[in-house]
Amino acid sequence: MPNGKPHDHPVTDIVIHGLHPFPPDIEELVQQVHAKNPAVFNDLQWAPFEWEKGNHLAEARVLLKGLLEHHGNPEMCRQLVRTYEAATERGFRGQLRSVKCAVRGIAIILRTQHNARLHAVATVAVIAVGVAVRLSVSEWCWIVLAITSVWTAETLNTAFEFLTDVASPDFHPIAEKAKDVAAGAVLLAACGAAVIGVMVLGRRVLGLLQ
Repeated sequence: MPNGKPHDHPVTDIVIHGLHPFPPDIEELVQQVHAKNPAVFNDLQWAPFEWEKGNHLAEARVLLKGLLEHHGNPEMCRQLVRTYEAATERGFRGQLRSVKCAVRGIAIILRTQHNARLHAVATVAVIAVGVAVRLSVSEWCWIVLAITSVWTAETLNTAFEFLTDVASPDFHPIAEKAKDVAAGAVLLAACGAAVIGVMVLGRRVLGLLQ
């Protein structure tokens, strides 16, 4: 902290332990966020030091505007901070954080989407059957491709639904069509995966039963 009393320094200096002020628009946003919810800066940790060096200023503007808009929602503020950190942190720690966010996303899908849980059961069943009939490496490649395509379509569909709900909280026919199209992508992927499953596993399973 620079010499002098805390109130002799800009809010930005107090928040980041006495560093030099930021660009004017960043400083204004920090002051506004600090006035609304000063505790949020405890979660930012190293981020203000990066801003002082001129790094991630564009991301900082997005973050601070989000914190200002959602200052009354602590969980949303924490999510905004996590999103910022995942987008800007470099090195192994940053990669580890990205993986953690991805795993949390998969957990959200399994917790909130009934179809995803059905996909999980089907995935376990197909893998178990594949092990039982001793699929070849080339056959496993087709099975893995089919499983991955379905899960990719399901995750993108879920993300699209969340974004649509944010963009159009009230019913809108275009939003409904967008959701239907995204769901159609999942159906196409599931049908393709089923065809691959029958072609690869069907003969093997029949031979095992005879």
